[in-house]
Amino acid sequence: MEPKKNKGFAAMHPGRQREIAGWGGLVAHRKGTAHEWDSSEAQAAGRKGGLKRAANDRLRKQTEARHDAWLAVHDPWTSCRTCGFQMGTKFGDLCPKCGHVSSEVAAGC
Repeated sequence: MEPKKNKGFAAMHPGRQREIAGWGGLVAHRKGTAHEWDSSEAQAAGRKGGLKRAANDRLRKQTEARHDAWLAVHDPWTSCRTCGFQMGTKFGDLCPKCGHVSSEVAAGC
């Protein structure tokens, strides 16, 4: 199958594309319809971005806390309470290092 060929604007030389694209901004400024930020608009936009960032940070922290709580219950990497050996899931109920049974093994120790 042949590669897709560009058509129209996409087929133009990149320099020509930049030239044509630049006309839009120039024409808008000449007509007086281009948007120019004043300090209050810039301040409001910055505040809006800061509030969004803070909300995202709070959500990330809540998600991490929920994940940590889930891991405390469901983490398959258990360790022996007596010797601290990282048992994982492959040793079953018996700690191979010190011989304690699963009643002596707890998740997240």
